[in-house]
Amino acid sequence: MPRKRTPIEKAKVTGQADRRPGRYGSRREPRSAPLGSAPAWMNAGQRKAWDSLKASWFYLTEKDRHHVMIGAVILAEIVEKHGDVSVSKLNQFRMICAACGGNPADGSKVNFPDEQDNDPAAKYIN
Repeated sequence: MPRKRTPIEKAKVTGQADRRPGRYGSRREPRSAPLGSAPAWMNAGQRKAWDSLKASWFYLTEKDRHHVMIGAVILAEIVEKHGDVSVSKLNQFRMICAACGGNPADGSKVNFPDEQDNDPAAKYIN
């Protein structure tokens, strides 16, 4: 099985990008749209949970949408039942928090998105 591809940011930090410019020169990190609003199918409690998670995890993007959906549904159930939910649901919510950088230890691993590059064609289109 081949080795996993080194992310471009890691290659820049470790110096691989400088040593092998042909390999890393044309690569760009994928960009994603902002997270957006809650899906239409969510009820009021789930939308409130979505907004709470979105405010806490402001750095998440559209690619993280499914994690936030699961987290919002479980968080809404926890709030609705005043914490009287199964241990497996609490554990699932804990794992969602870890995956999204919501725990203090995991938050240090979050790469905050850079500002969007200025599009040179924007002045002609907009």
